[in-house]
Amino acid sequence: KGFSHATPSALRLALWRSGGAYHLPWSGLRFDMPPCFCRTSIRWPLYFTCATQAVSILDAGDVIFSAEDLHRKRVVLVKPGDRVLLVSEWPGAAARSTSKRDGTVRLRGLPDILRQDFVHSTQRGDFEWSWLPNTTFHALRLADTIQTSLSHTDAQVERNLEVLFGRALAAEGEGATGEDVQRHVHTIRAALEASFRGICMDDGSVKEVLVRKMRSVLRALSADPRRLAWAATHLLDESHLRGNELVLELKHKKIFALRLSTWHNFTEPMGIQWDTGPHDHGSSVLLSLQLTGSVEQHVFRRSGQLLDSFEFTPHLHRSGQGVNGTWEEHAALQQSPMKGEVLRLRAGMAYLFPPRWIHAVRRAGESTTALEFYVRLDDASCGATLPMLVRLPERDSPPILQHWFEENRGALRGNVVAFLSRGLKGTIDVDMGSLFRDADLAPGEKPEVEVEAQRSIQEEHKQRELARREKRRERRDRLHAEFNKAVDQATRPPERAHRGAAAEL
Repeated sequence: KGFSHATPSALRLALWRSGGAYHLPWSGLRFDMPPCFCRTSIRWPLYFTCATQAVSILDAGDVIFSAEDLHRKRVVLVKPGDRVLLVSEWPGAAARSTSKRDGTVRLRGLPDILRQDFVHSTQRGDFEWSWLPNTTFHALRLADTIQTSLSHTDAQVERNLEVLFGRALAAEGEGATGEDVQRHVHTIRAALEASFRGICMDDGSVKEVLVRKMRSVLRALSADPRRLAWAATHLLDESHLRGNELVLELKHKKIFALRLSTWHNFTEPMGIQWDTGPHDHGSSVLLSLQLTGSVEQHVFRRSGQLLDSFEFTPHLHRSGQGVNGTWEEHAALQQSPMKGEVLRLRAGMAYLFPPRWIHAVRRAGESTTALEFYVRLDDASCGATLPMLVRLPERDSPPILQHWFEENRGALRGNVVAFLSRGLKGTIDVDMGSLFRDADLAPGEKPEVEVEAQRSIQEEHKQRELARREKRRERRDRLHAEFNKAVDQATRPPERAHRGAAAEL
């Protein structure tokens, strides 16, 4: 825009239509526009002209729909600056019918972009586009996702949970047996299942009714530290360690998940540098309450500022129900930098995280705790095919860290429960030195077997990086060859028709 022959620039770009994206991987250049024909001319040191169709590129943070997603009414939560796209059907019927049950198929092709538009930076509240029927968008500023208190709850859900936790605490005070505890656990799980079953992504109820119910769950639990301690002891039966984040979790794979996350400096004494990095939660909606401490939430926004040097490679994902059972397919997209905005959360603040959004947790202080409630919005009643999602690959914790956690799982859970029983006062007492089984080892030192394992992991990562570089080089050479071929075809003079009787015939 604004280029001309007089522009003292090495590159001039002329566009015949507006539209999609054009990418020259070997040169590092990328132009964002809808599908169009473009002509580029580099004046010095190389001059060439090409006429080719631009390549449609999907990116992180995109909100994507196809025609089969528009049969029912939707209310979609978006951020200012988000790109909304209407694309062709993906994957095709043949790919869906050949998918194995509960299997994942990697596809090379991507859907074509039929129409796109951006959420204006000043857009707020509800709005619609005529080219997306049955779809209402609700623009949320990132500041609107933060709440200073858990008000406007569902009174019935909150009161029901308060009664159930009250009975469980009373039974524990009277010396309840293991069977009695399990009966209370089952009753609370059943109540949560009944309250959050059958909700679909982009339902109109997500914005109002569902969020009020989720606030009720967090408020009922956080109102009394004894309820948190009881839940951490009996209800949150799963646990795992992801870097410096210790997670206690109650998970219902098809409906909800309740998590208590605790941050502590676990990795530094072990000489490990690792964190979860940017991630998404798929079709789930998340409501998190900061109990103690403070954290930074880095929320991805394609038009935001560069947050850190971390880059990620998302993939296009879709799943549904077919004649052969559940199918799930994805295709890799281009690498993306971590751009967006920073939200700083302190104790007592809560934030809402809708589906499709990407974020990363940064700068969590010592003894920082958060209570999180997830609701899955992909119930079987939502339809045979779920909307497309741009997702990020999950990162597994280093094997050494997992091995250490398995050996010390009980002690770490006990430290968290003790902290909750004190009314979330003080700090979480984790003596890293006492958790190393070898008396000759101090924090920061590792047994020889772990050292060898870490060396093998580093060597494996090195080999993977070399393979990725070789693959990128081959792809760059192939694209360069295809580009040169297109230039030759575009600049080749048209063949003149032969005159004569034979040519006429």
